[in-house]
Amino acid sequence: MIEVLQTKQIPGGIQVLARAFKGDKQIGFGKDGTVDIEKFNIYTSSKLSKKAILESLEHIVGVKKEKGDDSNIIKGKKGSTTSTFFPAAGTNAPVDGFVRRSGVNETFSTIRAGAGNGAGDSSTQFGPALNASATTDQFEEMNRNGFGFDTSPIDIADIVSSATISFHSDSNLTGLGDTDIDVVLFTPASESAIATGDFVNFGTTRFATGIAVTAWNNGSYTDYTLNASGLANISQTGNDFFGLRTKWDVDNSFTGTWSSSAVTRVNPFFADEAGTAKDPKLVVEHGALAFIPQIIII
Repeated sequence: MIEVLQTKQIPGGIQVLARAFKGDKQIGFGKDGTVDIEKFNIYTSSKLSKKAILESLEHIVGVKKEKGDDSNIIKGKKGSTTSTFFPAAGTNAPVDGFVRRSGVNETFSTIRAGAGNGAGDSSTQFGPALNASATTDQFEEMNRNGFGFDTSPIDIADIVSSATISFHSDSNLTGLGDTDIDVVLFTPASESAIATGDFVNFGTTRFATGIAVTAWNNGSYTDYTLNASGLANISQTGNDFFGLRTKWDVDNSFTGTWSSSAVTRVNPFFADEAGTAKDPKLVVEHGALAFIPQIIII
C-alpha cells in the first residue's frame, strides 16, 4: 500500500512524497531503513491519473534496493530521491524502438554480422528475436531493441547508488530453445530516431544478469538490476541508451535447437503504447554524498 502525502509538478514530471507499506508493516527506506517518507520523482510527458501514480509507485517501491522493515524508521525523516524515467514516444529524443536484419537466409554468424535492413521507433511493441529460415541451420531474421532515457535531472553532485531497468511484455516464444535476454549498451546514430544502420550499434558488455525468455513475466514487468557497468552508463547531463539482445546474439554463438521457421523472442512494449503502465522504465536511486567532517591537526 502507498500513502501519498504530497504531489507537485516539477520540470518534466511530478514529485511525490509518500510512505509505503507491506501488509500492515511500514517499509523503511534508505540504506539503514530509517527513512519514513521517500521522495519520488517521475519524469514523463504523460498526464498521470491518481490511479496511474499509485500503480507506478507500487512497481517503483518493488524494485527499490534501499529499503527495509519498520524497525529503524525515524518518524518524519525524509529520504533522498528515487527518480523514474521513460523513453519518448515516436521519433523524438530519447527514442526507443527496434532494428533488425530480416528477409535473408544466412548462417548465424553471417546474419549477426550483417547490416540492418529494417527499423522502427513508432511501434507499440517488437522484441529481440531470432527467426529460423526453411534452410537447415540458417536464419531469416534477427532483432535488437534500443531504449533511451533522459536522466539529466539527476543532480551532477548526486551519487547513483542503484538502478533497475524494466520491460513490460505480454508474450514470448521459444521455438529455437530458451536463452537469456541481455541488457547491453546501445549507441544510436541519432538520439531521436532508430535507423537501420543502428543494427551494429549494440555492445556486448552485460549491464545486468541475463534473464531467460521463459522467466520473463508476461502481463507484467521484468526487472533488471544494473551492475557497475550499467550504473556507469547513466548520464547526469543528458540521455543514456540501453539495448536488448539475445544471449546467442551477444555471445555470437547459437546454442539452441534449430527448427524450420521457428522463433525465439520476447515482446516488450515501447513508449508508444498508450499511457505509461506498460512503458519501459528506468528507476534510479540517488542522493547527495554524505558530508563527513574532518579534523585537521595543525
